[in-house]
Amino acid sequence: MNVQPAPTRAASADLLGLQRHYIAGEFRESVTGATFTTHNPATNEPLAEVADGAAAEVDAAVAAARKAFDEGPWPRMKASERAAVARRISAQLRARAGEFIEREILDIGMPVKQMQGLAERAAQNFDYYAEVVAALHGRAFEVGDEFINYTVRKPAGVAALIMPWNAPLMLTTWRL
Repeated sequence: MNVQPAPTRAASADLLGLQRHYIAGEFRESVTGATFTTHNPATNEPLAEVADGAAAEVDAAVAAARKAFDEGPWPRMKASERAAVARRISAQLRARAGEFIEREILDIGMPVKQMQGLAERAAQNFDYYAEVVAALHGRAFEVGDEFINYTVRKPAGVAALIMPWNAPLMLTTWRL
């Protein structure tokens, strides 16, 4: 990736509005209405006002994810179809790399060159998992002459995960 963003005050201006939680396909404020201000680490200027999440938001997000998993297509998709979704995500990460890099630099203060590498790594992670999911197959193991044990590979379900602050874009791709 050879994108050279230059974080500017204008770039952070679109972040100054309230950044809300994204749950069940919609943006929501915190149940309590609580917020906090996040700052650009390089300038200490306000970057965004953020909805402060707590147990109620985690519970709502997990419930929405559980419903989407149970009622949506993902667990019933063929491995090749899930791999195609991962490849589309990878392509979008590359297509919008400049935007992701710029926002990540503003948020965590990472040097441009390092963030370029992490943005590419984020896309590569989806490429990798697309290949892995397409290559996973169940296996059968004979146990003496009495029976056969076998494995079946399928999506496990829903989990609430904590994202680290030091490289959120790339590290989030491991969890997704």
